[in-house]
Order: sequence, then structure tokens, then C-alpha cells
Amino acid sequence: MPKSLGFLIATVVALVGCGSSGPDVPLMDWTVQVSGLARGAVAEFEVTGPEGETRSLALEVGPEFKLRDIRAGTYDIALQDVQLGDKTWTPTEALLQLELQLDGTAVNRATGAVVSTALYEIRLAYAAVLLGAAIADPVYPVFGVPQPPYVCDAATSGSCVQLATGCGINALTFPVSASGLVNAYFGTSADSNGDHWLIQCDPNNPGLCSYLDASGAGNVVDMIYANNSLWAALDGVTPDPATGSEGPGLVWKCDPNVPDACAMFSDQICWKIPLGSSCGPLGTGGPLSLAYGADKLYVGIKGSSLGGSITACDPNSGDGTPWGAECTYAGTSGTESWLDNAGGPVQVLAYGNNRVYAGIGDGQGTLWSCDPGVRNSCLDLDKAYMGSTPFGITWTSMIYANNRVYAGFLDKNQSPHASIVWSCDPDNQDSCLVIFEEQKQKEQGVFGLQYTGNQLFFSSVYEANGTWYTDFWKCDPDLGSCAASGSLTLEHSFAYGACDASNPIATDG
Repeated sequence: MPKSLGFLIATVVALVGCGSSGPDVPLMDWTVQVSGLARGAVAEFEVTGPEGETRSLALEVGPEFKLRDIRAGTYDIALQDVQLGDKTWTPTEALLQLELQLDGTAVNRATGAVVSTALYEIRLAYAAVLLGAAIADPVYPVFGVPQPPYVCDAATSGSCVQLATGCGINALTFPVSASGLVNAYFGTSADSNGDHWLIQCDPNNPGLCSYLDASGAGNVVDMIYANNSLWAALDGVTPDPATGSEGPGLVWKCDPNVPDACAMFSDQICWKIPLGSSCGPLGTGGPLSLAYGADKLYVGIKGSSLGGSITACDPNSGDGTPWGAECTYAGTSGTESWLDNAGGPVQVLAYGNNRVYAGIGDGQGTLWSCDPGVRNSCLDLDKAYMGSTPFGITWTSMIYANNRVYAGFLDKNQSPHASIVWSCDPDNQDSCLVIFEEQKQKEQGVFGLQYTGNQLFFSSVYEANGTWYTDFWKCDPDLGSCAASGSLTLEHSFAYGACDASNPIATDG
């Protein structure tokens, strides 16, 4: 028997028969619910019945509990602060003076307000006290369509300001803003010549953006800052009109402070397809995602029709030559680059908890947890869909923060489609919980997960009647509650898909 249930039974036994209306008052069952507390927390409080006798009660968060055979009358509930980890929750009202009425309503005797949202229900509310959780870092909405970038004050709703760029930001490029960097970095959508650019913007001066490098036809699909360098994954270049084949994908290594200093880290990374042992160029299925940890750069590969892979690279070894030694991994049959093979494109990557986490585009939405020191060690952490619909799940964003894996994806198996954010226990399989879900006819997914000041930020993107909408969300992931923060509406006809090839940067001058 759970401890809380034992306390509840003891409390009920102590309080039954103590109603102020006498022993002939009908006995009723009441449900006790706790709101606002994190999973794993236990609310402890004291209940004083009409006859003045006090009993302790402890209630675990999650299941509902019934107080059986309670008589109508007056009850006082003294609630205590709840501590879990480094966070504290305080009751909305430390002392609830209730009147449990025969009609099934619980009334606050001090204010006259009804505290139950359903008949025969007692609702006990808590709110988090985020000590030392000042939000100082800027955050960036990521749109699912090419649009100019914005920067937002994470502490203030409606504070988003457009940055001065002449080009839209590619839908899949996540902005880079890390400790030690002054600027945020973006990859642009194609200009009128079909070329792409890397740009840098000062978040404290929305009118100040500048050129970093030109990536040509290579489209920047992911960027990270790690090991004192800016890393950019470029997909295959525009297909050759004669053959229809893609050029090689690229991994760039850039000095974040020097224009035109990006150099090819590798244009061909050895990857193994599931049915063979050969290695091939990135061009047949270029890079999609990047992560860094354990002194390795991890590249998520799209791969062939047989699946993708996670490639491990030495960030200090790149010589920029095809088939270079920068992306090798000691294996049982020589030196390989791949950490493990996947049943689909490796759409998102994250590193934390001494593990590599990967979202696989295999239709089922497999979320992997991998030991970076052991090849072929990846295990399923969870699956978003247990059916077999091809391409039903598309991973769009993932980070490791707050000792959790947060992952955003688009679920096309639902009708309407759903944009979803998961919060996952990194150490336990099948533990992922939905903390955000939005269903609309033309959902695009969840983009740009960022974590700062104990808050989770992300964008949900959808289209309706020819207009693109990007809602910017702020969540306390421990509470599982989300509220729109600085919601943005973007016109579908807003012409940032192609920009001026002679001036990818707009300036105030």
C-alpha cells in the first residue's frame, strides 16, 4: 500500500463522523487532487476536522485519491512547502478553511470562493518558487518556414524584436548562442542566385547583423558551438541537372569571430549501411544533425534508403581532405567512423548524461540512447508511435537540459497532425511524457528548443488559410505547463524566401 494512501485512510477514519451537522448527515466520497507540483513530489499537510482533531496527510503527485464516507462540515487544511531537488513549491494558500457542503462543493470559508472544479472534489494548488532562476539569456523563435530571425527577452512576453537581415532564416537552422559568444549565428535561406549565407547578429543590437561566410548551394541544416569553434552541417548541393544526383554534404569548422574563415572539416564521412561494410560519401545522404561531447563531434547522417548512421569525429584532427582521418572510430574490424547504424535518417542529436541521444526518422519515431564509447550500443529509449506508418513521425528539435531529454516532433499519424514536446528520463526506457501537444490541420512541428532560467522555450508552427503562424511558447518543464510567450503571426506572402544576392545583410545605414 502506498504511504500516501495509508495516511489518507488514517485521516478518513479519524475524521469520519466529525461533521458539524451531526451523525445523521449523509456520508460522501471526496476526491483530493494536487495541482502545480512536479512529478515525484509528495504534498504533506494537516487536516483538522469539525471536532478539532488534527491528522497528518501525505499525497503523492499523480493518482487521484478518494476520501471515503466524509460528512459535510468544516475542515481546515494546513499545507506545507514542498521541496524536490533544488526547487521549492509553496501552496497558493497555506491554510485552507473549507466548508464541505451537501451539494458536493468545497467552499473557502475565508473568501466564499469555490475551490473545487468538479463536484465532491478538493483542489490543493501549489506554485513553484524558482530561486536563483533569473532568465538573462536571449531566446530565439525558430519558424518552420524561411522568415527573418527574431530575438526575445525570455522574461517578458511580447518582447520579440526582428533582427536586421536581408534574408530569411532556413527553417531547419537552429540559432547558435552559447556562453562566451557575443553574437548569435544563423544560416540563411537561398538568395536570388540559389546561394546561402552564414550570418552573425548582435542580440543586444537588433540592427547589427554581419556576414560570416558564404555556403553557396549548401544549405545549413544545423549548427553548434563547441570546442571553441562554430560547426555547420551543410546538406547536399543542388542536384546536377544532367544526372539528378546530389553533391557531397559538408561539415564546416568556422572561427566565429573571423569572416570567411570557415573551412571544410570533411566532405566525405565513412558510414556503414546495414547490409554491407562499405563506406560512402556524405553526398548520398548528407548530414542532418550535430552534437558534441566526450571530445567527439557527432554527425547524424541521412543515409541511403537502407537507413542513416551516427558518425563520430575528432574535432581537433580535421585536415579538410576527402576520406581524412578526422572521422574515424576504433572498431572490431579496423577503423570505422560510425557509432551505430539507424533504420532511418538521424534527424536530431543531443549529448548529455555521458550519452548520445538521437531521433531516428524511421516512421515510428525511435529515440535512441547511445554509449559514445561503445560501437553498436544504441538502445531504444522510447518510441513515439508503435505502428509502422512510413514517415509518420518527424523529429524537429532535441536538447539535453535539466537532467532530462526534451524532444520535439511532428506526429502525422494523428488527424489533425500534432506538434508534440516530450520530456524523457534519460536513464529509464519508455519514460517519455508529453508536456506539450497542439493539433491543427497543417502543423509543421516543434522547433528551436532552448532551456534557460529553468524554463523551456520553443516554437510551434502551422499554416491556416494561406497564413503562417508561429507561436512562441514558454514552459516550466517540471510542472508540464506551457503558455504562449511573444506569439508571432507571419504572413505566408512575406517575401523572404529569396533575398538580394548582393546584400544578404540589411543594415540601419
